[in-house]
Amino acid sequence: MTNANTAEANMLPAGALRTGLSIFLFAHLFAVIIAIVGRGPVPSPLTSRVANLSILAEYRRLLHIDSAYAFPLTRADEFDIDYVIEALVTLPTGEAQTLLMPDSSIAGERARHWRMLGQYMALYLEDADRESLLATGIGQGLIARYDAKDVDLKLKAHYLQDRGGYLQKPDPNRDDLWRDRYEARIWMSGGAPRLLKKENRGEAAPVAESASTPALPPQLPPASPTPTLPPSLAK
Repeated sequence: MTNANTAEANMLPAGALRTGLSIFLFAHLFAVIIAIVGRGPVPSPLTSRVANLSILAEYRRLLHIDSAYAFPLTRADEFDIDYVIEALVTLPTGEAQTLLMPDSSIAGERARHWRMLGQYMALYLEDADRESLLATGIGQGLIARYDAKDVDLKLKAHYLQDRGGYLQKPDPNRDDLWRDRYEARIWMSGGAPRLLKKENRGEAAPVAESASTPALPPQLPPASPTPTLPPSLAK
């Protein structure tokens, strides 16, 4: 062995230390990968069990990488859809206020939480038994918070702009990139929430028919031109 090789070998950690560092690096990368693939909308049973192992969960919490919802834009393709929940709330005064969740004032983890909630709403659209669960819960919460008469809830999908479209018109928020995925009206009757889903063909169809279900509330007034989120939700 030459003097140069000997000097280089002396600069490297000892064999046991190198082995320990390699094991730690492998375990760390494994925990990070599980944090990503194990937090999707529908993880596999095996992935979910591994992700919920106490030692991995505690390690992710220590590093603040134990997000309760999936990471967006993992592939940057047409399946990476961003969701926004829009609510038109009829206040006790008769005014209509439009809320966006999230709006431009919300960023970071809270914005990610709202977008993931929208993703679950979109996922439930494929299940007739669950598609109205989140919409009913959100609408009921807004009615209680604002003492509202009713809430018109809309799930809006924001699609990525492809490269060709960007070169022609570099506007990621143009109208044709937004599509309405779900729309329903929620109100309270007899202490229980009622939901009426608006079908794509422009007709309204009740999710569950009932003889005691009242008629729809009167037509809402026009929404304010600039949707805002009240400070109570923006915290």
